[in-house]
Amino acid sequence: IEIDNMAALRASLTRHRIRIPEVREDLSGRRLIVMERFDGTPVGKASSVLAEMPAETRKATAARLVEAVL
Repeated sequence: IEIDNMAALRASLTRHRIRIPEVREDLSGRRLIVMERFDGTPVGKASSVLAEMPAETRKATAARLVEAVL
């Protein structure tokens, strides 16, 4: 079920340029899901990255995230 949910989420968010990790079904099982690894800053630690962004970029990023979840 979770793998299917991730696939549906990936399909719906792709048009917003939001990436959801690909699932490695060949390495996943009933109790474990193995996903693609993304390099970068975790969302929970993004405040320093956001602080360095120009205001216009922050606004555009926020708008894209809001649009994606509504």
